[in-house]
Order: sequence, then C-alpha cells, then structure tokens
Amino acid sequence: MDKSHASKKVFNWDYIQIFSSFKYENRTFYLVYYESETFLAEINNNTIYLVNPLFNNGFYTHQPITTSYDKTVLINLDFYMIGGEREISCIIIKDNKFIKARLERKSNC
Repeated sequence: MDKSHASKKVFNWDYIQIFSSFKYENRTFYLVYYESETFLAEINNNTIYLVNPLFNNGFYTHQPITTSYDKTVLINLDFYMIGGEREISCIIIKDNKFIKARLERKSNC
C-alpha cells in the first residue's frame, strides 16, 4: 500500500467481469462487463481492447452460455431479475454482424 499518497488508481479491476470468451475468425474475443457497460473485447499483451460497444447497451447477465458453430457464435443471456432461471435474450454473431434478440414467453390469451 502506498502510504505516501503519491500514486493514483486509474483502473479498478474489482468491477470487471468477463462473461464469455470465444474464437471467431481466428481471433479470441471476450464479452466484458465493466462499470455498467457491456462490450466485446480482445486481450493482447495484457491490455484489454474494446472491439465493439455491443449496441451501446450495458446489459447484464448471470450465467451466459456460449456455443460456437462453424462460422456462427450464439450467446444465450439470462438475468435473474427478469427471467429467473430462463434466458431472456441472445446474441448471434455471424458474417461480422451482431444481432441481439430478446426472447419473450408467449402468453396464453
């Protein structure tokens, strides 16, 4: 601990969460949540690079499931406060496009 108070903290690692990692087009990507923002990142030489801000939406998830297919990545997202144990949305990555689909239960009206 710096008792001289000469140093200043510029990044707090305590709040960073990596929800998922996957390979896409020979690169490794990470789904990262930090300070209410969710983004796609790469890590090179111990540096995290933001690759895509993912819809500029700080969505949160608890236990995402990432499945990689031949040229497609599917990330199923849940959030306990909305869906309990079920998925509420998913991200599909294919042909360099990011699609977020919200899943809803069909009501029996």
